[in-house]
Amino acid sequence: MTGPFICLYFGNPEECQNCGGWVKAEGGPFPGDSRYCSEDCYADAQERSARAAARVACCTECGYDNQEHAPDCKVAP
Repeated sequence: MTGPFICLYFGNPEECQNCGGWVKAEGGPFPGDSRYCSEDCYADAQERSARAAARVACCTECGYDNQEHAPDCKVAP
């Protein structure tokens, strides 16, 4: 991603964005991303984000989203 972006998270900066726990618990914040209390929470958040993106991804052949396909789509199962 290039260019500036705006973070729309308005929650408490002391709370982990994944589990809601205190960011500084268990030796946190996680040095890779200070919004998470641990590496595990960071990894869980990334997995959840990837699953959500896959659920709504568009088919490269017909363009339908939400894992749906056009009746004449070549990729349809």
